[in-house]
Amino acid sequence: MKIKKLVVLSLLFLGFSSCDDQLDIVQPSEINEAVIFSSIPTFRNALNTVYASFPYQNTMLFNAVWTDEIKIGLTNGGQGITNGEHGYVLNDQSGDAGSIWNSHHRMINLANRVIVGAPTVPVTSPAEEATVRDIVAQARFLRALTLIQVMPYFTTDLADNAALSIIAFEDVPQTTAKRPRSTNGEVYAIIEADLTYAEANLATRTGDDALRFANLNGCKAIRARMALYRKQYPQAQQLAQDLIDVVPLSPRAQYTAMWSDANNNERIFFIARQVGNASFSGLFSNVGPGIGKNNWYEMGRGLFEKYAMNDIRRSAFTGLNDNSNVSTLGISSVSPNPNTDPAYRENDQICINKYPGKNNVPYLADFKIFRVAEMYMIKAEAQIAQNNLAGAAETLKAVRDARHTTVQPLPNYGSQQAAYQDLLLERRKEFCFEAMRYIDIKRLGQVANVTFDRFFRDCAINNSCTPPAPGDHRFTMPIPNSERNANPNVVQNPNY
Repeated sequence: MKIKKLVVLSLLFLGFSSCDDQLDIVQPSEINEAVIFSSIPTFRNALNTVYASFPYQNTMLFNAVWTDEIKIGLTNGGQGITNGEHGYVLNDQSGDAGSIWNSHHRMINLANRVIVGAPTVPVTSPAEEATVRDIVAQARFLRALTLIQVMPYFTTDLADNAALSIIAFEDVPQTTAKRPRSTNGEVYAIIEADLTYAEANLATRTGDDALRFANLNGCKAIRARMALYRKQYPQAQQLAQDLIDVVPLSPRAQYTAMWSDANNNERIFFIARQVGNASFSGLFSNVGPGIGKNNWYEMGRGLFEKYAMNDIRRSAFTGLNDNSNVSTLGISSVSPNPNTDPAYRENDQICINKYPGKNNVPYLADFKIFRVAEMYMIKAEAQIAQNNLAGAAETLKAVRDARHTTVQPLPNYGSQQAAYQDLLLERRKEFCFEAMRYIDIKRLGQVANVTFDRFFRDCAINNSCTPPAPGDHRFTMPIPNSERNANPNVVQNPNY
Protein backbone atom coordinates (compact mmCIF):
# COMPACT_ATOMS: atom_id res chain seq x y z
CA MET A 1 0.00 0.00 0.00
CA LYS A 2 0.99 3.64 -0.08
CA ILE A 3 2.43 3.16 3.40
CA LYS A 4 4.06 6.54 3.69
CA LYS A 5 0.85 8.42 3.03
CA LEU A 6 -1.13 6.23 5.38
CA VAL A 7 1.41 6.55 8.18
CA VAL A 8 1.36 10.32 7.90
CA LEU A 9 -2.44 10.27 8.01
CA SER A 10 -2.41 8.00 11.02
CA LEU A 11 -0.47 10.57 12.99
CA LEU A 12 -3.62 12.66 13.13
CA PHE A 13 -4.29 11.28 16.59
CA LEU A 14 -2.62 14.29 18.14
CA GLY A 15 -5.45 16.51 17.04
CA PHE A 16 -8.03 14.25 18.69
CA SER A 17 -10.40 15.87 16.25
CA SER A 18 -14.09 15.05 15.99
CA CYS A 19 -14.03 15.78 12.25
CA ASP A 20 -14.34 12.68 10.15
CA ASP A 21 -13.27 12.70 6.54
CA GLN A 22 -11.06 15.74 6.18
CA LEU A 23 -8.92 15.76 9.30
CA ASP A 24 -6.00 18.15 9.05
CA ILE A 25 -2.74 16.42 8.20
CA VAL A 26 -0.13 16.91 10.94
CA GLN A 27 3.44 16.85 9.69
CA PRO A 28 5.76 14.26 11.28
CA SER A 29 7.97 17.00 12.69
CA GLU A 30 5.02 18.22 14.78
CA ILE A 31 4.26 14.86 16.34
CA ASN A 32 4.97 13.94 19.91
CA GLU A 33 3.50 10.46 20.07
CA ALA A 34 4.31 10.21 23.74
CA VAL A 35 1.31 12.44 24.40
CA ILE A 36 -1.07 9.96 22.81
CA PHE A 37 -0.08 7.13 25.11
CA SER A 38 0.77 9.20 28.18
CA SER A 39 -2.49 8.54 30.03
CA ILE A 40 -5.74 6.65 29.79
CA PRO A 41 -7.73 9.81 28.88
CA THR A 42 -5.43 10.65 25.94
CA PHE A 43 -5.43 6.99 24.92
CA ARG A 44 -9.23 7.01 24.93
CA ASN A 45 -9.21 10.16 22.80
CA ALA A 46 -7.12 8.28 20.26
CA LEU A 47 -9.78 5.58 20.17
CA ASN A 48 -12.46 8.22 19.66
CA THR A 49 -10.58 9.37 16.57
CA VAL A 50 -10.73 5.82 15.23
CA TYR A 51 -14.51 5.74 15.71
CA ALA A 52 -14.84 9.14 14.04
CA SER A 53 -12.79 8.00 11.06
CA PHE A 54 -14.87 4.96 10.14
CA PRO A 55 -15.54 5.19 6.38
CA TYR A 56 -19.17 4.86 5.37
CA GLN A 57 -20.24 7.72 3.13
CA ASN A 58 -18.10 6.65 0.17
CA THR A 59 -19.44 3.09 0.09
CA MET A 60 -22.99 4.40 0.45
CA LEU A 61 -22.66 6.82 -2.45
CA PHE A 62 -20.99 4.27 -4.72
CA ASN A 63 -23.69 1.68 -4.04
CA ALA A 64 -26.43 4.21 -4.66
CA VAL A 65 -25.11 5.74 -7.88
CA TRP A 66 -23.37 2.82 -9.59
CA THR A 67 -26.24 0.35 -9.09
CA ASP A 68 -29.99 0.90 -9.44
CA GLU A 69 -30.92 2.88 -6.34
CA ILE A 70 -30.95 6.41 -7.77
CA LYS A 71 -31.92 8.36 -10.81
CA ILE A 72 -30.30 11.58 -11.97
CA GLY A 73 -32.00 14.43 -10.14
CA LEU A 74 -33.71 17.36 -11.80
CA THR A 75 -31.01 19.78 -10.62
CA ASN A 76 -28.07 17.45 -11.22
CA GLY A 77 -24.94 19.33 -12.26
CA GLY A 78 -23.09 16.42 -13.80
CA GLN A 79 -22.63 14.37 -10.65
CA GLY A 80 -22.35 10.70 -11.53
CA ILE A 81 -22.43 11.45 -15.25
CA THR A 82 -19.22 13.27 -16.13
CA ASN A 83 -17.09 10.64 -14.39
CA GLY A 84 -19.08 7.74 -15.84
CA GLU A 85 -20.09 6.47 -12.41
CA HIS A 86 -23.78 6.17 -13.28
CA GLY A 87 -22.79 4.64 -16.62
CA TYR A 88 -21.20 1.57 -15.03
CA VAL A 89 -17.68 2.85 -15.69
CA LEU A 90 -15.17 1.28 -13.30
CA ASN A 91 -11.43 1.17 -13.90
CA ASP A 92 -8.16 1.60 -12.04
CA GLN A 93 -8.48 5.38 -12.18
CA SER A 94 -12.05 5.53 -10.88
CA GLY A 95 -12.44 7.73 -7.85
CA ASP A 96 -14.73 5.26 -6.12
CA ALA A 97 -12.14 2.49 -6.09
CA GLY A 98 -9.44 4.84 -4.85
CA SER A 99 -11.62 6.34 -2.13
CA ILE A 100 -12.85 3.01 -0.78
CA TRP A 101 -9.38 1.42 -0.88
CA ASN A 102 -7.56 4.33 0.75
CA SER A 103 -10.11 5.20 3.43
CA HIS A 104 -10.37 1.65 4.71
CA HIS A 105 -6.63 1.04 4.78
CA ARG A 106 -6.26 4.34 6.61
CA MET A 107 -8.86 3.18 9.12
CA ILE A 108 -6.94 -0.07 9.69
CA ASN A 109 -3.77 1.92 10.29
CA LEU A 110 -5.48 4.16 12.83
CA ALA A 111 -6.82 1.18 14.75
CA ASN A 112 -3.40 -0.44 14.66
CA ARG A 113 -1.80 2.58 16.31
CA VAL A 114 -4.11 2.19 19.29
CA ILE A 115 -3.50 -1.55 19.49
CA VAL A 116 0.28 -1.40 19.08
CA GLY A 117 0.72 1.56 21.43
CA ALA A 118 -1.37 0.12 24.27
CA PRO A 119 1.52 -1.50 26.19
CA THR A 120 3.14 1.92 26.70
CA VAL A 121 0.11 3.45 28.45
CA PRO A 122 0.90 3.79 32.18
CA VAL A 123 -1.47 1.92 34.50
CA THR A 124 -1.46 1.77 38.29
CA SER A 125 -4.26 -0.67 39.15
CA PRO A 126 -6.09 -3.74 37.86
CA ALA A 127 -9.03 -1.49 37.02
CA GLU A 128 -6.85 0.67 34.78
CA GLU A 129 -5.41 -2.44 33.15
CA ALA A 130 -8.97 -3.56 32.38
CA THR A 131 -9.73 -0.13 30.90
CA VAL A 132 -6.73 -0.35 28.58
CA ARG A 133 -7.78 -3.84 27.49
CA ASP A 134 -11.29 -2.54 26.82
CA ILE A 135 -9.92 0.25 24.62
CA VAL A 136 -7.78 -2.23 22.71
CA ALA A 137 -10.79 -4.53 22.37
CA GLN A 138 -12.79 -1.70 20.83
CA ALA A 139 -9.98 -0.90 18.41
CA ARG A 140 -9.76 -4.55 17.41
CA PHE A 141 -13.53 -4.67 16.92
CA LEU A 142 -13.30 -1.63 14.64
CA ARG A 143 -10.45 -3.21 12.70
CA ALA A 144 -12.48 -6.39 12.22
CA LEU A 145 -15.48 -4.32 11.12
CA THR A 146 -13.38 -2.39 8.63
CA LEU A 147 -11.96 -5.59 7.17
CA ILE A 148 -15.35 -7.26 6.75
CA GLN A 149 -16.72 -4.10 5.13
CA VAL A 150 -13.94 -3.50 2.58
CA MET A 151 -12.82 -6.98 1.51
CA PRO A 152 -15.95 -7.79 -0.56
CA TYR A 153 -15.13 -4.92 -2.92
CA PHE A 154 -11.66 -6.13 -3.85
CA THR A 155 -11.70 -9.93 -3.76
CA THR A 156 -12.99 -12.04 -6.62
CA ASP A 157 -14.50 -14.73 -4.39
CA LEU A 158 -15.31 -14.21 -0.72
CA ALA A 159 -15.62 -17.96 -0.10
CA ASP A 160 -12.16 -18.78 -1.49
CA ASN A 161 -9.51 -18.54 1.22
CA ALA A 162 -6.77 -18.42 -1.42
CA ALA A 163 -8.26 -15.52 -3.40
CA LEU A 164 -6.47 -12.19 -3.10
CA SER A 165 -8.07 -9.52 -0.94
CA ILE A 166 -6.92 -6.18 0.46
CA ILE A 167 -3.62 -5.54 2.26
CA ALA A 168 -4.32 -6.60 5.83
CA PHE A 169 -1.76 -5.67 8.45
CA GLU A 170 -1.61 -5.64 12.24
CA ASP A 171 1.37 -3.35 12.82
CA VAL A 172 2.25 0.25 12.03
CA PRO A 173 4.21 -0.11 8.78
CA GLN A 174 7.42 1.68 7.93
CA THR A 175 7.17 4.36 5.28
CA THR A 176 9.18 2.21 2.88
CA ALA A 177 6.95 -0.87 3.17
CA LYS A 178 5.60 -2.27 -0.11
CA ARG A 179 3.45 -5.18 0.89
CA PRO A 180 1.54 -7.60 -1.32
CA ARG A 181 -2.17 -8.21 -1.05
CA SER A 182 -3.33 -10.63 1.61
CA THR A 183 -5.46 -13.67 0.89
CA ASN A 184 -9.01 -13.92 2.13
CA GLY A 185 -7.89 -16.62 4.54
CA GLU A 186 -5.36 -14.26 6.08
CA VAL A 187 -7.96 -11.51 6.41
CA TYR A 188 -10.50 -13.84 7.99
CA ALA A 189 -7.85 -15.02 10.47
CA ILE A 190 -7.28 -11.43 11.63
CA ILE A 191 -11.02 -10.85 11.97
CA GLU A 192 -11.40 -14.06 13.98
CA ALA A 193 -8.54 -13.16 16.33
CA ASP A 194 -9.80 -9.59 16.76
CA LEU A 195 -13.31 -10.73 17.64
CA THR A 196 -12.05 -13.36 20.05
CA TYR A 197 -10.01 -10.72 21.88
CA ALA A 198 -12.88 -8.24 21.85
CA GLU A 199 -15.36 -10.76 23.21
CA ALA A 200 -13.04 -11.51 26.12
CA ASN A 201 -12.14 -7.93 27.01
CA LEU A 202 -14.98 -5.54 26.15
CA ALA A 203 -16.47 -3.75 29.14
CA THR A 204 -20.20 -3.97 29.80
CA ARG A 205 -22.13 -0.82 28.94
CA THR A 206 -25.74 0.28 29.24
CA GLY A 207 -28.16 2.55 27.40
CA ASP A 208 -26.98 4.15 24.16
CA ASP A 209 -23.39 3.31 25.06
CA ALA A 210 -24.22 -0.39 24.78
CA LEU A 211 -25.02 0.15 21.08
CA ARG A 212 -22.73 2.96 19.94
CA PHE A 213 -19.55 1.37 21.23
CA ALA A 214 -18.14 -2.02 20.34
CA ASN A 215 -20.29 -4.68 21.96
CA LEU A 216 -20.78 -8.44 22.05
CA ASN A 217 -23.81 -8.42 19.79
CA GLY A 218 -21.82 -6.40 17.29
CA CYS A 219 -19.12 -9.07 17.39
CA LYS A 220 -21.76 -11.69 16.71
CA ALA A 221 -23.12 -9.65 13.78
CA ILE A 222 -19.66 -9.48 12.20
CA ARG A 223 -19.33 -13.23 12.71
CA ALA A 224 -22.71 -13.82 11.07
CA ARG A 225 -21.80 -11.75 8.02
CA MET A 226 -18.39 -13.41 7.81
CA ALA A 227 -19.89 -16.91 8.00
CA LEU A 228 -22.31 -15.99 5.22
CA TYR A 229 -19.49 -14.71 3.02
CA ARG A 230 -17.58 -17.95 3.62
CA LYS A 231 -20.67 -20.02 2.82
CA GLN A 232 -20.63 -21.51 6.30
CA TYR A 233 -24.39 -21.56 6.31
CA PRO A 234 -25.26 -23.45 9.53
CA GLN A 235 -23.02 -21.08 11.52
CA ALA A 236 -24.41 -18.02 9.77
CA GLN A 237 -27.98 -19.09 10.46
CA GLN A 238 -27.35 -19.79 14.14
CA LEU A 239 -25.49 -16.52 14.72
CA ALA A 240 -28.26 -14.59 13.01
CA GLN A 241 -30.89 -16.42 15.05
CA ASP A 242 -29.06 -15.58 18.27
CA LEU A 243 -29.46 -11.89 17.46
CA ILE A 244 -33.02 -12.22 16.21
CA ASP A 245 -33.87 -13.75 19.58
CA VAL A 246 -32.72 -10.66 21.51
CA VAL A 247 -33.29 -7.71 19.13
CA PRO A 248 -36.87 -7.27 17.83
CA LEU A 249 -37.96 -5.82 14.52
CA SER A 250 -39.35 -2.32 14.86
CA PRO A 251 -43.10 -1.86 15.19
CA ARG A 252 -44.35 -0.36 11.94
CA ALA A 253 -45.54 2.81 13.68
CA GLN A 254 -42.00 3.49 14.94
CA TYR A 255 -40.08 2.59 11.80
CA THR A 256 -39.91 6.04 10.22
CA ALA A 257 -38.58 7.55 13.45
CA MET A 258 -35.64 5.13 13.32
CA TRP A 259 -34.16 7.13 10.47
CA SER A 260 -34.17 10.46 12.29
CA ASP A 261 -32.56 8.72 15.28
CA ALA A 262 -35.63 9.27 17.45
CA ASN A 263 -35.33 5.69 18.71
CA ASN A 264 -32.82 2.86 18.74
CA ASN A 265 -35.12 0.25 17.23
CA GLU A 266 -33.42 -2.68 15.50
CA ARG A 267 -29.93 -1.42 16.30
CA ILE A 268 -27.14 -3.84 17.06
CA PHE A 269 -24.24 -1.44 16.56
CA PHE A 270 -24.10 2.13 15.32
CA ILE A 271 -21.61 4.96 15.11
CA ALA A 272 -23.08 8.10 16.59
CA ARG A 273 -23.25 11.32 14.58
CA GLN A 274 -24.00 14.64 16.23
CA VAL A 275 -23.90 18.26 15.13
CA GLY A 276 -20.36 18.98 13.96
CA ASN A 277 -19.76 15.42 12.76
CA ALA A 278 -19.77 14.40 9.12
CA SER A 279 -23.25 13.74 7.79
CA PHE A 280 -24.71 12.44 4.53
CA SER A 281 -24.97 16.00 3.24
CA GLY A 282 -23.38 16.35 -0.15
CA LEU A 283 -24.17 12.80 -1.20
CA PHE A 284 -27.64 13.31 -2.66
CA SER A 285 -28.06 17.05 -2.13
CA ASN A 286 -26.28 19.84 -0.30
CA VAL A 287 -29.53 21.38 0.92
CA GLY A 288 -31.78 18.57 2.04
CA PRO A 289 -34.48 16.46 0.43
CA GLY A 290 -37.42 18.32 -1.05
CA ILE A 291 -39.18 19.20 -4.29
CA GLY A 292 -37.30 21.89 -6.18
CA LYS A 293 -34.28 21.69 -3.90
CA ASN A 294 -30.76 20.97 -5.07
CA ASN A 295 -31.23 17.22 -5.45
CA TRP A 296 -28.39 15.78 -7.51
CA TYR A 297 -29.85 12.32 -7.12
CA GLU A 298 -33.38 11.10 -6.47
CA MET A 299 -34.75 7.65 -5.74
CA GLY A 300 -34.83 5.56 -8.89
CA ARG A 301 -38.33 4.87 -10.17
CA GLY A 302 -37.44 1.19 -10.55
CA LEU A 303 -36.77 0.95 -6.81
CA PHE A 304 -39.78 3.07 -5.88
CA GLU A 305 -42.17 0.82 -7.76
CA LYS A 306 -41.05 -2.21 -5.74
CA TYR A 307 -42.82 -0.83 -2.65
CA ALA A 308 -46.48 -1.55 -2.06
CA MET A 309 -48.55 1.48 -1.10
CA ASN A 310 -48.91 0.24 2.50
CA ASP A 311 -45.21 -0.57 2.92
CA ILE A 312 -43.90 1.84 5.57
CA ARG A 313 -40.55 1.97 3.79
CA ARG A 314 -42.21 3.70 0.84
CA SER A 315 -43.14 6.71 2.93
CA ALA A 316 -40.14 6.58 5.29
CA PHE A 317 -37.61 6.72 2.47
CA THR A 318 -39.39 9.31 0.28
CA GLY A 319 -41.23 11.68 2.62
CA LEU A 320 -44.59 10.75 1.10
CA ASN A 321 -47.51 10.45 3.46
CA ASP A 322 -48.12 6.90 4.60
CA ASN A 323 -50.23 4.95 2.10
CA SER A 324 -50.33 7.94 -0.23
CA ASN A 325 -48.76 9.63 -3.26
CA VAL A 326 -48.97 13.01 -1.52
CA SER A 327 -46.19 14.59 0.54
CA THR A 328 -47.55 17.11 3.00
CA LEU A 329 -43.98 18.13 3.79
CA GLY A 330 -43.21 18.76 0.13
CA ILE A 331 -40.46 16.17 0.08
CA SER A 332 -41.46 14.19 -3.03
CA SER A 333 -43.81 14.20 -5.98
CA VAL A 334 -44.96 11.17 -7.97
CA SER A 335 -45.87 11.16 -11.63
CA PRO A 336 -49.09 9.17 -12.16
CA ASN A 337 -47.99 8.19 -15.68
CA PRO A 338 -44.22 7.71 -15.57
CA ASN A 339 -44.07 5.75 -18.82
CA THR A 340 -45.56 8.52 -20.94
CA ASP A 341 -45.47 11.73 -18.88
CA PRO A 342 -43.85 14.38 -21.14
CA ALA A 343 -42.69 16.23 -18.01
CA TYR A 344 -41.57 13.08 -16.21
CA ARG A 345 -38.46 14.53 -14.57
CA GLU A 346 -40.32 17.59 -13.27
CA ASN A 347 -43.34 15.64 -12.02
CA ASP A 348 -41.51 12.62 -10.61
CA GLN A 349 -39.17 14.10 -8.02
CA ILE A 350 -38.96 11.18 -5.58
CA CYS A 351 -36.40 12.56 -3.16
CA ILE A 352 -34.22 10.44 -0.89
CA ASN A 353 -35.49 10.91 2.65
CA LYS A 354 -34.01 7.89 4.39
CA TYR A 355 -31.74 10.23 6.36
CA PRO A 356 -33.90 13.32 6.89
CA GLY A 357 -31.58 14.71 9.54
CA LYS A 358 -31.85 15.76 13.16
CA ASN A 359 -31.16 18.81 15.31
CA ASN A 360 -32.02 21.01 12.30
CA VAL A 361 -29.15 19.54 10.26
CA PRO A 362 -30.33 17.85 7.04
CA TYR A 363 -28.92 14.39 6.42
CA LEU A 364 -27.30 14.18 9.86
CA ALA A 365 -27.79 10.61 11.04
CA ASP A 366 -26.07 7.88 12.99
CA PHE A 367 -24.33 5.22 10.94
CA LYS A 368 -26.53 2.19 11.53
CA ILE A 369 -23.88 -0.42 10.84
CA PHE A 370 -25.82 -3.49 11.97
CA ARG A 371 -29.60 -3.80 12.27
CA VAL A 372 -31.54 -6.91 13.13
CA ALA A 373 -33.21 -6.76 9.71
CA GLU A 374 -29.88 -7.85 8.25
CA MET A 375 -29.89 -10.87 10.54
CA TYR A 376 -33.25 -11.93 9.09
CA MET A 377 -31.76 -11.65 5.61
CA ILE A 378 -28.68 -13.64 6.62
CA LYS A 379 -30.88 -16.31 8.14
CA ALA A 380 -33.06 -16.48 5.02
CA GLU A 381 -30.03 -16.73 2.73
CA ALA A 382 -28.55 -19.51 4.82
CA GLN A 383 -31.87 -21.35 4.72
CA ILE A 384 -32.06 -21.04 0.94
CA ALA A 385 -28.50 -22.29 0.53
CA GLN A 386 -29.41 -25.34 2.63
CA ASN A 387 -32.56 -25.84 0.50
CA ASN A 388 -34.91 -25.01 3.37
CA LEU A 389 -37.11 -22.92 1.10
CA ALA A 390 -40.15 -23.04 3.36
CA GLY A 391 -38.07 -21.78 6.27
CA ALA A 392 -36.67 -18.94 4.17
CA ALA A 393 -40.19 -17.96 3.15
CA GLU A 394 -41.23 -17.70 6.81
CA THR A 395 -38.15 -15.63 7.62
CA LEU A 396 -38.74 -13.11 4.84
CA LYS A 397 -42.45 -12.97 5.64
CA ALA A 398 -41.61 -11.88 9.19
CA VAL A 399 -39.85 -8.78 7.86
CA ARG A 400 -42.65 -8.02 5.41
CA ASP A 401 -45.33 -8.38 8.06
CA ALA A 402 -43.46 -5.85 10.20
CA ARG A 403 -43.31 -3.32 7.35
CA HIS A 404 -46.89 -3.52 6.01
CA THR A 405 -50.28 -2.69 7.49
CA THR A 406 -51.61 -6.14 6.61
CA VAL A 407 -50.29 -9.66 7.05
CA GLN A 408 -48.32 -10.60 3.95
CA PRO A 409 -48.76 -13.81 1.95
CA LEU A 410 -46.33 -16.63 2.59
CA PRO A 411 -44.09 -17.09 -0.47
CA ASN A 412 -44.04 -20.49 -2.14
CA TYR A 413 -40.73 -20.98 -3.91
CA GLY A 414 -40.50 -23.52 -6.69
CA SER A 415 -36.72 -23.42 -6.77
CA GLN A 416 -33.66 -22.06 -5.01
CA GLN A 417 -33.27 -19.52 -7.80
CA ALA A 418 -36.77 -18.17 -7.17
CA ALA A 419 -35.99 -17.92 -3.46
CA TYR A 420 -32.75 -16.06 -4.10
CA GLN A 421 -34.62 -13.65 -6.37
CA ASP A 422 -37.12 -12.92 -3.62
CA LEU A 423 -34.32 -12.46 -1.10
CA LEU A 424 -32.60 -9.94 -3.35
CA LEU A 425 -35.88 -8.10 -3.80
CA GLU A 426 -36.36 -7.79 -0.05
CA ARG A 427 -32.76 -6.77 0.53
CA ARG A 428 -33.16 -4.13 -2.17
CA LYS A 429 -36.22 -2.65 -0.49
CA GLU A 430 -34.84 -2.81 3.05
CA PHE A 431 -31.21 -1.78 2.55
CA CYS A 432 -31.40 0.88 -0.16
CA PHE A 433 -28.90 3.66 0.57
CA GLU A 434 -27.13 1.50 3.16
CA ALA A 435 -24.18 0.41 0.98
CA MET A 436 -25.46 -3.11 0.31
CA ARG A 437 -26.68 -3.39 -3.28
CA TYR A 438 -23.37 -3.79 -5.17
CA ILE A 439 -22.14 -6.59 -2.91
CA ASP A 440 -25.56 -8.26 -2.92
CA ILE A 441 -25.53 -8.61 -6.70
CA LYS A 442 -21.85 -9.56 -6.68
CA ARG A 443 -22.56 -12.44 -4.29
CA LEU A 444 -25.98 -13.60 -5.45
CA GLY A 445 -26.51 -12.24 -8.94
CA GLN A 446 -25.41 -15.42 -10.69
CA VAL A 447 -27.37 -17.89 -8.57
CA ALA A 448 -30.46 -15.67 -8.78
CA ASN A 449 -29.91 -14.59 -12.39
CA VAL A 450 -30.45 -11.00 -11.29
CA THR A 451 -28.58 -7.80 -12.04
CA PHE A 452 -29.42 -4.11 -11.73
CA ASP A 453 -32.85 -2.94 -12.81
CA ARG A 454 -33.21 0.73 -13.72
CA PHE A 455 -36.45 2.29 -14.93
CA PHE A 456 -36.13 2.84 -18.67
CA ARG A 457 -36.67 6.59 -18.52
CA ASP A 458 -34.16 7.00 -15.70
CA CYS A 459 -31.32 5.28 -17.53
CA ALA A 460 -32.09 6.88 -20.90
CA ILE A 461 -30.63 10.17 -19.68
CA ASN A 462 -27.09 8.83 -20.09
CA ASN A 463 -27.70 5.65 -22.12
CA SER A 464 -27.04 3.44 -19.09
CA CYS A 465 -29.84 0.93 -19.59
CA THR A 466 -27.56 -2.09 -20.11
CA PRO A 467 -26.27 -3.20 -16.70
CA PRO A 468 -23.31 -5.51 -16.15
CA ALA A 469 -24.32 -9.15 -16.44
CA PRO A 470 -24.11 -11.25 -13.27
CA GLY A 471 -20.49 -12.30 -12.84
CA ASP A 472 -19.09 -9.34 -14.80
CA HIS A 473 -15.54 -8.45 -13.74
CA ARG A 474 -16.76 -5.03 -12.57
CA PHE A 475 -18.39 -6.69 -9.57
CA THR A 476 -14.86 -6.77 -8.19
CA MET A 477 -13.24 -3.35 -7.91
CA PRO A 478 -9.85 -2.67 -9.47
CA ILE A 479 -6.84 -1.94 -7.33
CA PRO A 480 -6.40 1.82 -7.80
CA ASN A 481 -3.72 2.87 -10.25
CA SER A 482 -2.23 5.20 -7.64
CA GLU A 483 -1.69 2.22 -5.34
CA ARG A 484 0.00 0.12 -7.97
CA ASN A 485 2.26 2.98 -9.03
CA ALA A 486 3.48 3.30 -5.45
CA ASN A 487 3.60 -0.43 -4.72
CA PRO A 488 4.63 -2.78 -7.54
CA ASN A 489 4.02 -5.80 -5.30
CA VAL A 490 0.26 -5.36 -5.52
CA VAL A 491 -1.40 -7.61 -8.10
CA GLN A 492 -4.26 -6.12 -10.14
CA ASN A 493 -7.65 -7.83 -10.28
CA PRO A 494 -8.59 -9.67 -13.49
CA ASN A 495 -9.66 -7.79 -16.63
CA TYR A 496 -8.48 -4.36 -15.52
